[in-house]
Amino acid sequence: MADNDDDSLIWLWSDAELAVVVGIWALLLLPTVIWLAMTMPRRRR
Repeated sequence: MADNDDDSLIWLWSDAELAVVVGIWALLLLPTVIWLAMTMPRRRR
């Protein structure tokens, strides 16, 4: 019984953590992609 409860909690948390991780990655990657887009043309020149 306890194991099943833990599994259900893990599944619930996995969904929440997945959303949080995706949000964090988006916040981290968006500025990086924008920075690369700004710096790459300068390097080509």
